[in-house]
Amino acid sequence: PLFYLITAASLKYLLLLIKGWFALMKAQTGQQRWQRYTFRQAAMVFFGVLLLVTLPRLWKDLLIAWRTPEPPYNLAFQYVAEHRQSDDAVLTMNTSAAALYLDRVDYFAIQNNAGQFLLDYPEQPVDRWLGAPWLGSASAFNSVLNTGEAWFVVDTQRLTTFGFYLGDWLATLDTQMEQVWAQDGALVYRTRANRNPIPTAPETIINAQLGDAIRLDGYALDAEQSPPQLTLFWTALNAIESDYTIFIHLRDEANNTLAQWDRQPLDGAYPTGQWLPGETVIDPVSLILPQNLPPGECHLALGMYDLNTLERLPVAEDASGENAALIPLLKGE
Repeated sequence: PLFYLITAASLKYLLLLIKGWFALMKAQTGQQRWQRYTFRQAAMVFFGVLLLVTLPRLWKDLLIAWRTPEPPYNLAFQYVAEHRQSDDAVLTMNTSAAALYLDRVDYFAIQNNAGQFLLDYPEQPVDRWLGAPWLGSASAFNSVLNTGEAWFVVDTQRLTTFGFYLGDWLATLDTQMEQVWAQDGALVYRTRANRNPIPTAPETIINAQLGDAIRLDGYALDAEQSPPQLTLFWTALNAIESDYTIFIHLRDEANNTLAQWDRQPLDGAYPTGQWLPGETVIDPVSLILPQNLPPGECHLALGMYDLNTLERLPVAEDASGENAALIPLLKGE
């Protein structure tokens, strides 16, 4: 288990440091007695302080390892081996277990706090154990799922407790994959057979800036689905302090509101206050339309507001007059 390895490595380097100090003291035998005595006393004080600083952390790691036994990844990858096709992609954070029990790993799948596990190669960061390419965002995760069948092997602690996966990744996992196996905390997900793939890039570019921290890059609209699927592409330009609510209004030619949807991004799974600067958030929305819509062209007006004050974020170069981005719809949409 990872915690045992970390603790053992820490003790190893501590012992090597002590050994080096004793070798240095031995080299001082040609000096005066009082000099050797002073050097040894200083060394004892140094190592005493070092132990006081290091041992509590090592003890904490040992307690975590004792209380959190490693899930049975051997059984999880055995299940994958028995059911996967040869060209199915394998995604996991535990790449060493995948190599050992499955002899296959395609991506090192971890979204957040990944730096400690990565080697930063110029072409693409890879994991430290097998050199598997890093899959580090929900959009990249979604892109892999759109290319073919895939398996995602993880455990409950890494998925929900340690902060390795954020709300947009979890939402993609929930809509695009299904849990097919679980035992003692180990989890296996497989691509849903009847899923509606989420677009990975906007079909129409808007680049509407809301406030100083959020940009609506664009959207994709699939009117063939029932209900129609609108996918919004947001980018966090800076850190966002509040959790904003999205409004989407369906308007007729006279700008009358025919339907309205108010929601937080990803139905509350990934509030704006958790978005990381520079991150693109893919946000699918099901537009449940009212029956007997009147004939004529219509459009969507959308933006964000603070639920506590109902104040909308200002839209740069606003053409709507109400701090909203406009999406025209064809008559048949």
